[in-house]
Amino acid sequence: MTFDCRVVEVISSLLVVSAHWAEAQDFVITWPDDPEIKIRNDAEYPTTPGEYKRHKEGTESVVTLLAGRSEFPYLVDIRIDTQDQEKWAIGNLMSHSTVLTTCRWSLFYLREIRNLRIDQQKDTSAGIYAIYEPEIVVLYGPVKFERGLIDRVQHLWNSRTAKAKHGRRSVKVISNHPNCEENEVNYDFSVLLLSREIPPIIPYIGYMPIRIERNNLLITDIDLSRQEEQHIVCYVASVGRNYQNWKGHVAIDYKVKYRVYYETWSTCTNHYAKYKLRETCNIRTEDEPTNVH
Repeated sequence: MTFDCRVVEVISSLLVVSAHWAEAQDFVITWPDDPEIKIRNDAEYPTTPGEYKRHKEGTESVVTLLAGRSEFPYLVDIRIDTQDQEKWAIGNLMSHSTVLTTCRWSLFYLREIRNLRIDQQKDTSAGIYAIYEPEIVVLYGPVKFERGLIDRVQHLWNSRTAKAKHGRRSVKVISNHPNCEENEVNYDFSVLLLSREIPPIIPYIGYMPIRIERNNLLITDIDLSRQEEQHIVCYVASVGRNYQNWKGHVAIDYKVKYRVYYETWSTCTNHYAKYKLRETCNIRTEDEPTNVH
């Protein structure tokens, strides 16, 4: 089984970078600064969703590896609307109608559609045929993957303590960075415009956090000295759920880990000004901060 995880750049100047897993091998891919704690007994991991609130050995250092759904309410699933659940990506809900994701994912989708059109150029003299072009769909608050997902509130493991709002939206416009290349990670971001709005419903659905002083509309400088000194890497996990592809392979509560790093404010403005988001990036403090959240 092949897992393809792609790069997602966050407008709040966090670069969310994921590893690329090739086909399953005996070795484990590691990173030089990987702080992930190895728990001696694998049985110490929570076995049911209701046990995630329990403190286990090593959880203080792992932190958000098993983060709850409400901790990252702006993460959404981006899928090609087919039965093949391997073709998916992670996006960040920027506003009620825009999603930030990787440009490589958008180029991948466009290439899939182009190949589909070429493959189905058949002789139409014998009759009329229709080309089915699967669209990109955005699943927000995804508890599980459903092709017919609609807006609803679903009770989770205990209806008295847990509920989740989730639904789906179609993508109306795909806007890629002009310098994006499918085999490069530079300028690897894309903005998707949704066909319908996704209203915020806290704590289930929210937008990407931008530290801002509401009184004077100034971006707040965040102290990341501890992260720099100790080389802390933050993990953001996708929502745990069942995974199944067309061959019938199933992985229970499949998760993808993403690496989150800080980035300079100037890099944010240089990149996102190309998306006409200058109004957002130009809101700043008097002294340009070295690092922002």
